[in-house]
Amino acid sequence: MKMAGYDHIVITGKADHPVYLWIDNDRVEIRDARALWGKNTWQTDELIKETGIQVAPRYWLQYETKAELMRWHENWHCVVDSLGLCKLEGIALKPLLPIHFQRMLAAATGWDVSVQDLERIGERIWNVERLFNVRQGKNRKDDLPPRRLLEESISTGPAQGERLERGRYEAMLTEYYLLRGWSPDTGVPTKEKRIELGLE
Repeated sequence: MKMAGYDHIVITGKADHPVYLWIDNDRVEIRDARALWGKNTWQTDELIKETGIQVAPRYWLQYETKAELMRWHENWHCVVDSLGLCKLEGIALKPLLPIHFQRMLAAATGWDVSVQDLERIGERIWNVERLFNVRQGKNRKDDLPPRRLLEESISTGPAQGERLERGRYEAMLTEYYLLRGWSPDTGVPTKEKRIELGLE
């Protein structure tokens, strides 16, 4: 807090669910901590630092932050695939963090690449895959979900009654394309993005 330029912060009132204070230079936010509840100090610290993405409770029902989460996960899934590791074991069942993949790579090869460089490698892989699919004719319409998911509500379970909203889904897809550096109309990686990633 002191390093961000604050001598003290006064908070009044009481939250009706777990929250934490996020300070990033001149940005101060009270963020939802329910997704972190039950984690120990080290797990909580690493989870917040690794993504930098504020994940809401029941995030699977939200459109906000979904594009950013998808981009982050896609990049790291590409990294895990390229390392020859199992995503089920390393990401789904016993989640590892990017720093763990970086350390494993360094231990096995002596390659002292940074976590940021590893994510950039994952981003390059994802864009190469996209460019291949574009060459095969894939475009924005192919990124839309099956019609049934837009027209029928879920009949049972914790998300009963929910269904995708076409307008919000399209807006989320546009946000995702812009985060990726792709054309919002076609979903094709722009020339600027291809140059940035050394793919031109």
